[in-house]
Amino acid sequence: MLYIFSDNERVYMDNNKIIRILIVLASFILSLGVFLVGWSYLHIISYAPSIRNTRVPDMQGMNERQVKDILLDKGLNYNSAMSFDAYAPAGYVIRQNPEPQTLVPVGYRIGLLFNRGMMTPKAMQSTPIRLTFPEAFHESAPIQSEAFHSSPSTPIVCDDPGHPSETSSGAFSQGLSEMLLNWQVAVLLKALLERHGIYCILIKSKEDQYVTNRERAEIANRENAILFVRLHCDDGSGSGYTWYYPNCSATKDKVTAPSLIVPEGSREVATILNNAMAPILRGFLQSNPVRTDAFTAVGSKQVGVLTGSIFAKVPTALIEMCFINQKHDVNFIASKKGQLLMANAIASGIVMYVMHRDGR
Repeated sequence: MLYIFSDNERVYMDNNKIIRILIVLASFILSLGVFLVGWSYLHIISYAPSIRNTRVPDMQGMNERQVKDILLDKGLNYNSAMSFDAYAPAGYVIRQNPEPQTLVPVGYRIGLLFNRGMMTPKAMQSTPIRLTFPEAFHESAPIQSEAFHSSPSTPIVCDDPGHPSETSSGAFSQGLSEMLLNWQVAVLLKALLERHGIYCILIKSKEDQYVTNRERAEIANRENAILFVRLHCDDGSGSGYTWYYPNCSATKDKVTAPSLIVPEGSREVATILNNAMAPILRGFLQSNPVRTDAFTAVGSKQVGVLTGSIFAKVPTALIEMCFINQKHDVNFIASKKGQLLMANAIASGIVMYVMHRDGR
C-alpha cells in the first residue's frame, strides 16, 4: 500500500528529527563539559603545590641576563648587591640567599650577590678616602668620611682595627706588627663597604691610637651599629683565619653582660661571615671553624667572654685574620694583594649579612 504524507505531517516529522538531533548534541556537549571540569579539577589538585610554591634555582655562576630569564620562568624576583672577588668572573652571581632547592612562594625575592671583580690598589687610588676629624677630637671619636653621606635608613657597621688597648699593643713577629696589619685591612674594608652603601665607622682615627676595649664597644652601641666587627691577627701554632663570638655573659667592672640577644645575633653574624669568606680565600688561607670567645686568650680568663663582647649591645664578631708567626700566613697578609683580598672577603660577608638581615 502506498502511503502519502501530507505537508503538515512532513513538517511534524522534520521538527521531531531536529529536536532529536538537538537533544543528542546537547547531551554530547554536557558530557564533554563534565569531562573537562573533572579533568581540570584533577589537574589543579595534582599540581597545586607547584602553583603556590617553587624551588629556588641555583643561580651561582650566571650573569644577570640568565638570572632574569630563569627567575621569570619560575615566577620569582630578585634583589642584587655587588661584591669584589678576585678569582671569579665579573658580572656573575657568586652567592645567593636562600640556598638552591629551597621551597619558596611564587613571587619571592631571591638575594643575589654579583661579582664586580677585584678592587685593585689602582682603583682604590682613583677615589681616595679623605678623612676629617672634628675639632673637639678625643681619643675615642670615630672617623668620618667626606666621600660618604648616610641617611637614617643606611646600615652602619663599626670597623674596629684591634690594638693598642689595655690588653697589649698587639703581636709582633716575622718583622710584622699586628696593629699595623689590622689598621691597613680596616681602612680597605671601610672603602669597600661604603661603595656598597654601608656606612662604615672606623673606631680609631690612626693606627697607634689607644682605645680601651670597653670604649670600642660603647662607640658601636652609641652609633646603633648593625654589626661591631673586630680585626685582629693571631700568634701561635695554627694557620688561617678564625671567627669568634660571645655565647654567654660575664661580669667586668660591675657590669654583667652581654644580654641574650647579643650572643644569638653574634653567632649568626660569625657564621654568615665565615661561610661567605671561605670560597674567596680558598687556596690562600685556611678557613677554621667558628668558635666562641672562650677559645681566645683573654676570653678564657673572663668566663669565656671578651671585654668588647661584655660591653657590646649589638651583634659582635672578632676575626683573627691569620697567624703572623707562620710563614705561609705571613706571605699572604704582608702583601697588598693579600690585604685587599682579605678586605674583599670580609666585605662580601658583611654584604651577605645585610641582605640576610633585610630579608633579601
